[in-house]
Amino acid sequence: MGKYTVTEGQNLYDVALHLTGSIEGIVDLLICNPALSLADTLHSGDELFYTDDFVINADVVARYRREQIVPAGGERNVYPKYPSGNRRLWFTLEAAQIATAFSLSGSGTAEIDWGDNSALEPVVLSSSVRLIEHRFDNTVVTPRQVRLYGDFTFQSLDLSACSARRIRLSEPLRCERFSLCGGSYPLDFVPLLDGVFRMDLSRLSCGTLLPLAECRQLMTLDLT
Repeated sequence: MGKYTVTEGQNLYDVALHLTGSIEGIVDLLICNPALSLADTLHSGDELFYTDDFVINADVVARYRREQIVPAGGERNVYPKYPSGNRRLWFTLEAAQIATAFSLSGSGTAEIDWGDNSALEPVVLSSSVRLIEHRFDNTVVTPRQVRLYGDFTFQSLDLSACSARRIRLSEPLRCERFSLCGGSYPLDFVPLLDGVFRMDLSRLSCGTLLPLAECRQLMTLDLT
């Protein structure tokens, strides 16, 4: 008898797929867990028993293991997502990343699409700096994108903790103070930061600093 630990966003069918390669494996889960029913909602950390080496579709199970995929469709009722504004900023994360965070202040409301099964998260900006953190509720095999939509401007934006591999802007975005410390990033998005007068790029690795020449209102620049 094996023991399986449920991860965030999984339902009973996801667990059956992961273990046996088919949703028909749910029968084995119900037999091995007499208190379990189809109506139950699973939660992260729940433990379920299953029959060792009981596999229905070996190819599917092998692919999940090879590509480190964990099926998690329990929250897909939130799709499709309909943000009320235009996409303003987005950044790309490695597929294996399990969480991200960034800090901001400003005015307006941003809607964040975390690129997982969670609903759009509205964030009302103010003059107080706010730390935004998120742990992803599913796994992906391709790079994940986090997108910010809406009508907003930044007094400050600190993306140092987001661990992005690429940052993009779709149009000029008002931002007075910008920080991106550590890591390695291309700076091709920087000319679209409108009105930036203070920038902290300490410990940053980049291919060229030429995009900074377009930031004509820049007064303070940290390249430590």
